[in-house]
Amino acid sequence: MKERILTETTPITKIYDEEIVKAKLSKAAAAILPTVIEYRSNMSKARRKITPVMPSSVIFDIPESYQQTLSNERFLLVDLFMTRGKDRILVFSSDQQLELLFESETIFMDGTFHTTPPNFKQVYLIHAQKFGQGTCLPVAFCLLPNKSGKTYTELVEQLKEKANTMRKQFKPKRIITDYEPTLLPVVGQEFPTAVHSGCMFHFNQAIHRKITDLGLANDYLHNGSIRDQCRQLMPLSLMPITEIDNQFQRLQTIMATSLSDLLVYFQHQWMYGVVPMHMWNFHNVKHRTNNTSEGKNSLIFNLPHLEALSRINRILAYNLRFATRLARKHPNIWSFIQLIKSEHVRFQHISIQTFCLVKFLLLVDPDLQNDYDYH
Repeated sequence: MKERILTETTPITKIYDEEIVKAKLSKAAAAILPTVIEYRSNMSKARRKITPVMPSSVIFDIPESYQQTLSNERFLLVDLFMTRGKDRILVFSSDQQLELLFESETIFMDGTFHTTPPNFKQVYLIHAQKFGQGTCLPVAFCLLPNKSGKTYTELVEQLKEKANTMRKQFKPKRIITDYEPTLLPVVGQEFPTAVHSGCMFHFNQAIHRKITDLGLANDYLHNGSIRDQCRQLMPLSLMPITEIDNQFQRLQTIMATSLSDLLVYFQHQWMYGVVPMHMWNFHNVKHRTNNTSEGKNSLIFNLPHLEALSRINRILAYNLRFATRLARKHPNIWSFIQLIKSEHVRFQHISIQTFCLVKFLLLVDPDLQNDYDYH
């Protein structure tokens, strides 16, 4: 129990309860066991002794043990200030994760905010695909100070520099992201030959968010006609791109006048404005969302022969699992680093399991070589 308390970020009371259940103590042993209140008090002091001082600003030193994986290998990849004393970027990625990132033809990038430690704006996760249409794994955990184009550019440039150091290229053929306005031009500039696709989940989510922003949520929930009309905007993303314009014009003629502002938004944001149409068109597209990593209690085998997991439902599930493991919003920086160190162990385990499974499938059917890009 003590070892878990000193090495995990799990609340002490939760560890106490779990270990008591596993111990299966006799009545005599349970009678003399310290209460959870007594144990928590002592162990909290012990945990604080090995935890660095909580930083009050973005200026703080990272102890060597927090720069390494649990196997004492380098984990902290990038640590830089974009401006003096502020706008700090931290990137954690092991050599094994970088190998996968730079070898992968398809990468997925997504930001999350609830799990961000104080003094940073967002946690930016990069996932890479391996074994062709197989597994997708987290390969970089990035703490960013903001959502500016300058920050995204610096992040990509740092990764490209690391690739050069490893005599590799950071040049994916396909990149799937959300529709962050400051990110879109950066991807185009930094990866001019890559196919940049959006995410159908974020597309639908943006429409739902706008419905709420326009004060239409009540009508959407309780008026079936309004709800059906709003929902007709979402399937436009699944139509052949040559048919979208005509279908949108048709919707403009049949939708209620109370939805005129929603139509104006859709026209300016998606049809002829901010986001290019090809980025939200998913007709005949294999990956329709960037939810392509693991969810809770899942091995991320995205193998069609097992039909184990959907290709399109998992980066957000990973974010949810990630947040659940932290047990609180906006954890302190040391708890956050401890968690991603344990996530790295999970990355290693699943990499090995997937490797062995694909190897077995190829022994059974060598013709699957092109499907799984095994090496």
